[in-house]
Amino acid sequence: MVLKNLYLKQGLSTYQIAQKYNCWSTTISSHLKRYKIKIRNPKKALRPDRELLYDLYINKLLSPYKIAKQLDCSPSTIRNWIIEYNFYIRKKKLISISKKDLKRLYYDDRLSLNEIGKRFGYTASGLFGIFKKQGFILRTTSESSKYYSHRFNFNGSPTSRAYLIGFRIGDMHVRKNRHVIRVGFGTTKYDQVILFEELFNKFGHVYIGKKDKKGAWHPEVALNKSFTFLLPKHRKIPKWVFRSKKYFLSFLAGYSDAEANIGCYPRARFKIASYDYGILRDIGEGMKKYLKISPVFFLEKTNRKTHNQDALSVTINEMRALLKLLNILKPLLKHKNRLNCLNTTLENISDRLS
Repeated sequence: MVLKNLYLKQGLSTYQIAQKYNCWSTTISSHLKRYKIKIRNPKKALRPDRELLYDLYINKLLSPYKIAKQLDCSPSTIRNWIIEYNFYIRKKKLISISKKDLKRLYYDDRLSLNEIGKRFGYTASGLFGIFKKQGFILRTTSESSKYYSHRFNFNGSPTSRAYLIGFRIGDMHVRKNRHVIRVGFGTTKYDQVILFEELFNKFGHVYIGKKDKKGAWHPEVALNKSFTFLLPKHRKIPKWVFRSKKYFLSFLAGYSDAEANIGCYPRARFKIASYDYGILRDIGEGMKKYLKISPVFFLEKTNRKTHNQDALSVTINEMRALLKLLNILKPLLKHKNRLNCLNTTLENISDRLS
C-alpha cells in the first residue's frame, strides 16, 4: 500500500504526505485510521523556540503559513504560539488577486484553491472566503475530477443517437448524478466491455476495473449533459425513431448488439428474448413495415428471481427472411462477436440455399 510505504517506511509525516498529494493532513490522518495503520508516535505538542519564531515572524516578516512549512506543522499552530508569546500581530495580508484573474485561474485554468494559494502565497481557506464573498460557485466533486475536462459533447448523427438508445435499453443502466450522466452495466462477456469502451471513450474516461466475485465486469463512464437523451428507459421505441426506416434499423442494431442471439442451433436463427414487451412488439411491427418480415413471438419461462413474468421472444428462422435481415444488419452491428456469429450464420444459409 502506497500510504503505508510513505508513512512507515519512508517516515514522512502526515503533513508531508498531504503536501505530496495536494490535500489536507487531516485527510491523511483519516486514511491512516481507516486502513488501521499504526500511528508512529502520538502527536506531541509543538513548542517552537521563541527566538526562532520571533526572527521568522517579526524580523523576516514570514507569514504563519510559510513558517508552518519550515517547521513542518500547521499554520494554526504557529498562530497560536504567536499569541502565546505575545508578539505584535501584523495586519492580515489581504488577498490582492483581481476578480478576473481568480476566475481565469479557477474556471479556465482549472487550478484548485490550494494551487492558486501556493502560487501567490495565500491559504486555501483565505481564498475560499473571497470566493464566498464574491459569490463564485465552487466546482462540484464531479467537476473537480481530473477527468472532467475530458468529457466531450455528443456530436453524433440522429442515426448514432438511435443506435445508442437501442443499446441503452437493452444493456445499460443510466442515472443522473448532479452535473453528470453516469452510464454503466454488468457483463461476463469481455467483448461487451470492449464495445462499451469503443462507444464512449471519445466522450469521457471509461472505468472498467476488475471482475467481481461472480466473474462480471462493471464498466462505467461519466458523461456530460449532452447525453441526457440516454436517461429515459423507454417502454416503446421513441416515435421519431420508429417513423424513419434508417433510424429504426440503427435502433434495431443497437438493441441487437445488446440482446440478440444469432447462430445455428443447428438451424440458423435470429432471436431476441427480453422483458421489454413494448420494445419487442414495436420491433416486430417495424420489421413488417420496413422489411416485409413477420417474426414469430412466444413467451419463455425463466427462473430469474429478479422478474416475476416470462420473457418475450421475437424469432426469425425462415431462411430467406433471415438472409434479408442479416444482410441489412451486417454493416450496422458493432459487437465483434455478434458480427462473427452473423457471418457464420450467413455462410450456413448460403450453403443451404445453393
